[in-house]
Amino acid sequence: MIAINLAAASVEFGVKPLVVCQDPQGTSILYFKAGNLPFEIMNSVPSNRPDADIVIFDHQASDWEVPQNYLIVMPLKPVVINMLPILMLIEELSYLGKE
Repeated sequence: MIAINLAAASVEFGVKPLVVCQDPQGTSILYFKAGNLPFEIMNSVPSNRPDADIVIFDHQASDWEVPQNYLIVMPLKPVVINMLPILMLIEELSYLGKE
């Protein structure tokens, strides 16, 4: 839900978002199929540059596929069980020169 809320807030600020749902639960895709969202949600990373100002990834905490972007924002709920994978990912992103 964080990804959907961030995308909705982006629309309110005049920014065109794209949500990429890589979460096995597929919650974002389910909301998109309901047809009431003012933005697009895809279930995979587009092969070409999307027509969007911001791309928001909805994924599980243990997803280690790193997007090619320079700036990566990772919203998360501070649940203890998710912290170790997130901290490990932040370390990996730093190593790769991501901000």
